[in-house]
Amino acid sequence: MSFSKDGLPIKLGRDKTGCDIVIDGSVVSRVHCVIQVRDNQIGLVDTSTNGTFIHIGRNETFLIKSTFYPLIGQGSIKLGEEIGKDETNMIYFRMVTK
Repeated sequence: MSFSKDGLPIKLGRDKTGCDIVIDGSVVSRVHCVIQVRDNQIGLVDTSTNGTFIHIGRNETFLIKSTFYPLIGQGSIKLGEEIGKDETNMIYFRMVTK
């Protein structure tokens, strides 16, 4: 699945009627996070109770909570729980410019 800047914002969460990408899970909020444009940067805003874990490139995984984080390069996102070493249940992203 791919999205352009014009297709933003994109809501992620477990609410089947209010989210563009639905993810089931006991630690996933109804609207867990939103991918949007702020100050001409595409990023993720966490709106959840349990936070959002992000891993970019070769950096360590980190938690964002109630804040905006610009998405650059490529990486992975997991809603509500830390990303494991052999994780299969997460969102992969890659930012490309045209």
